[in-house]
Amino acid sequence: MTHRTLLTLLAILLLAACPEDGTLGDDDDSAASGDDDDAVGDDDDTAPPADQVTITTDDGLTLTGVWRAPVVTTGLPAVLLLHQYARDHNDFNLLLDGFAEAGIATLALDLRSHGDSDPATVPFGDLLTDPTQLPEDARAGLAWIQSQDDVDAARVGVMGLSVGANLAVVANHNRVAWGVKTTVVVSANMERAQDLAGTTTLDLASSIYIAADLEQPQADHADALGAITADPVDVRRVGGTSAHGVDLITGSADVRAGAVGWFVTNL
Repeated sequence: MTHRTLLTLLAILLLAACPEDGTLGDDDDSAASGDDDDAVGDDDDTAPPADQVTITTDDGLTLTGVWRAPVVTTGLPAVLLLHQYARDHNDFNLLLDGFAEAGIATLALDLRSHGDSDPATVPFGDLLTDPTQLPEDARAGLAWIQSQDDVDAARVGVMGLSVGANLAVVANHNRVAWGVKTTVVVSANMERAQDLAGTTTLDLASSIYIAADLEQPQADHADALGAITADPVDVRRVGGTSAHGVDLITGSADVRAGAVGWFVTNL
């Protein structure tokens, strides 16, 4: 074998060992860039498609949201996801794959005056207590979910963070009329939930309440809400932190797993 022939064979072997882009040992581009694989709209072939949807409330506002549902499936359980005050539906990005893997459809909604949804007709701060505003968004989101052909309307839940948690309490209080089976409530304020429900006498059942042990009044309010909730009920006070709402979710894989697991068991 000639020296030229040997070099040619070595070159062929080297090319065969390279990836198609001709590089050796490079990290995957998505990993190197730090992209979040859990973000809405990623290219993971195993994830349900993310559909941008619009919903009209009974008081005439247009809300935006992101719907993810396992394909070619009927009788799906589904969860309405309600974000924290002054944030948007992306609060739930780290939970979406967990819901998908559990076979649960999700609608992550932008509340009025948040994200790309229409502005409210009241001052922004009034949204925290006005029973004629954000509860209408939760009710509209639930009605939209229940209208989907692939959803089992008897297996619909709500998860909320902060003001979204207060709305989840409102939805639970109205569970018969609104078609809610169970709720996950993270960092709720019981008094604000009562304001939004328009009553100090809450009627609650089937819920888990999660709060940081070092955050008040949310920690004590989780206990108080749990005490008036009919079974199944659980209260989880997360020790060693004062994290609120979305920070509690993003900071703890156990909290995320517990939230999804509650729906797996109770929807």
